Amino acid sequence: MNRMPAPQAIISAKLGESSDLNASDPYAEGELPRHADVQPLTLRTLIKLDQNSMIMAYEGVATKVEALAPFFSLLVSLGPIIFTYLAIKDGLEGKIWEDEVWIIILGLIFMWGLAIPCIIYAIKISLFNRYSDLHFNRKTRKIYTKQNKDLFEMDWANVRPYATRGFGPIQVGAPAVMSLQLVEYFPENPSEWRTRITVEGMLPNREGCQQVWELIRRYMEDPPETMPPQVVVPARSWSSALLEFGPLAESQGTTHEFFVRLRRTGWFPFNDLLSMFQPIIWLIFWPAPISEILYARFRRPAKLPTLWLASEVPPVGEPNPYRISTLDPAERSGRRRAVWVVALVCTACCLLSMTVWGVLIWGLYFSK
Repeated sequence: MNRMPAPQAIISAKLGESSDLNASDPYAEGELPRHADVQPLTLRTLIKLDQNSMIMAYEGVATKVEALAPFFSLLVSLGPIIFTYLAIKDGLEGKIWEDEVWIIILGLIFMWGLAIPCIIYAIKISLFNRYSDLHFNRKTRKIYTKQNKDLFEMDWANVRPYATRGFGPIQVGAPAVMSLQLVEYFPENPSEWRTRITVEGMLPNREGCQQVWELIRRYMEDPPETMPPQVVVPARSWSSALLEFGPLAESQGTTHEFFVRLRRTGWFPFNDLLSMFQPIIWLIFWPAPISEILYARFRRPAKLPTLWLASEVPPVGEPNPYRISTLDPAERSGRRRAVWVVALVCTACCLLSMTVWGVLIWGLYFSK
């Protein structure tokens, strides 16, 4: 990558200037202390934690455009397919005049010419995910990830943490959020940075950034016993597809905020105006929730080079020195209840929507 001067928005103007000068401001931007007496934590889901690597799941919620792209690609192709079928049928039955042949051919070329690029684009943005999980390789002392088309391989020895202003949901009166960024510098010129990535983008304040950094630093630098117990869960499941990544995801803020609200409301998922409005959308347009659930369940992160991941496989039979904790029974039960509520409400709305749309289409086109 090209050498770039340090971005003044997030990096101190003078190299080595202490970030503690702004420590009293909870939203101060700048470099974080490498060591701090804070409780390590992360809001991102851990899907692997052992002596070789720690993997944070990519938790970006799919937009409705990404989730609905396969459905819209089928919808866009439906018109040209029907037109092609009718043209061939009428041609075989001799219902097309000679002077109409070229008009029909041009019409087919025009319709497929519009449909094919739309289908290709829809498949590209939907099926070929461009973001990977975030890998911290303790064995190679590297950080691996992929964002858009860029592969990132960062040398831990040259990485420094920064707190920056983040971007959260646009809501009136919503508090500011912070982001933790990891910036890698050139070893031969530590005043110029090589690359940077965002680890977590919706943290409450500067201390939140410091806490996430402390978890990462302890894993990469300290003995396993210094790490607090962590919950490790599967990257994608039907439970996550229905809750944090599913049809309610866009109305719930971050995953952490979503579960805080669930616990506060007794694990009832429709707990605010935005989430209560979702069933109305499902009744009007049933493909939306189905597409979002299926996309959240089966979407896979972008794959990293095999050479990078080869060292992450622990030897067979080697004990894991890190403490892995399980979900509290009450939380497991509450989560299961929330999943069933979403599943039942979504199923009822979609079945009713399909029935109404089916009756309307039959009445308009097939009842005569």
